[in-house]
Formats: sequence, structure tokens, C-alpha cells
Amino acid sequence: MHQELIGDINIDLLISQEKQDKLAAKGITPADDFHDTENPGIVWFVLGRVIRKVTRTNKDYLVLEVFGPSGKMVKINCWNAEKDTQLEINQPYLAEVSRNDFGMSCRVQNQKR
Repeated sequence: MHQELIGDINIDLLISQEKQDKLAAKGITPADDFHDTENPGIVWFVLGRVIRKVTRTNKDYLVLEVFGPSGKMVKINCWNAEKDTQLEINQPYLAEVSRNDFGMSCRVQNQKR
């Protein structure tokens, strides 16, 4: 992955500072800055890596390794993913997420590029 080769990715090359400011004005925070365990929220992120997994009950899901302007990678469990679900690496996304003791979660249908 590109990030591993060069170390850091400049988020401003993928999503302009102007768009980041517009998202912030609408209350949409970067995923690496979302800490609310009480309420779900809409976050934005750049997708770094997708790991396909299967639950003990044989349901497919994805672990998304994502990052925001801080460059810190965070993981989001993405539920209701089918085997043919395709997401584009190094592209910005919005998703409705919730946070609990296991980390952040979203549903594949609640995110968009």
C-alpha cells in the first residue's frame, strides 16, 4: 500500500481543505476524531485497507482500516457486507458509525463515496 511505502499520506491531496471545512461546518467529523459512545454520528475518512472476515455465525463483514487528517489509522467494523462488496482504496467516504467497547461499526449500506 502506498501509505506503507512513503509513511504519511497528505489528506489534502485526496480531500481539499475547503471540503474538510464544509464537512466540519455540517458537524461531520473525521473518523479518527469520533469518540461519542452514546450516539451514532456521521464521519468522513479515507479508506486505507479492507480486510474481509467471517463471524462465528458465518456472516461476512469487513474491517476497514481508515485514516483522517491526523494520519492515525483507525478500524471500523463494517456489517452487512456481501462477498462481492467492493470499496475503493485511497478514496474518501462518509459513513454513519457508532462506537462501543469493541470500537467503531457501520453498515455497508450506510456509507457513500
